[in-house]
Amino acid sequence: MGGFSSGDARDLFIGGTWRASRGGQTLPVVNPATEEVVASIADADASDVHDAVQAAWAAFDAGSWSRASGDARADVLERMAALVRRDKDRLARMETTDCGKP
Repeated sequence: MGGFSSGDARDLFIGGTWRASRGGQTLPVVNPATEEVVASIADADASDVHDAVQAAWAAFDAGSWSRASGDARADVLERMAALVRRDKDRLARMETTDCGKP
């Protein structure tokens, strides 16, 4: 399945937690080359977007990132980059499947 697990369902990440969309709906992720459904993702609606914006403002106002030093931010970004490098093969398979590449 090109890096996706069979039956993968991806929820929304809002306010530091994973959750289904308020409407409970999902959308299929389809490989355009094969028309195979490779995963499902949460179908966010306006209330989910509102929740995400509110959570983003709350996080900004809390200051854990907005007031962090440049060095602290660099540490986080370097850890993220290390994770991307670690998982680069799986990420590449997922992206090529999502785009319909062989």
